[in-house]
Amino acid sequence: MPSRITAEIRQAQNGLQWMNYDERVELVSRILTELRDIRKDVLGRIRVDKRIWLDTLIARVSSELIQIAAMDDMEFKLVLIEFEKLLGVFDAPNPDPHQLSPTIQ
Repeated sequence: MPSRITAEIRQAQNGLQWMNYDERVELVSRILTELRDIRKDVLGRIRVDKRIWLDTLIARVSSELIQIAAMDDMEFKLVLIEFEKLLGVFDAPNPDPHQLSPTIQ
């Protein structure tokens, strides 16, 4: 459920200065797991061409995980904010995946 990972993201934003590299990698890995679950459970019912943006985002973040975790605190916080917004869309009682616009990667 996105609300659990969203709470973790908020907590991490408030304590970035105390997060080490490994904790950042772990957090982004959990976010990716959540996005993969959403892709399968929520977006699995819609046409492939309508969900390719999420597949691309997952692949891109997976391939750049090391660089993302190594960002300075402010850059990393911006990434977390964007993940929080994205996951917030799916936290609605009845998320409508057809209303989602592509992410900028």
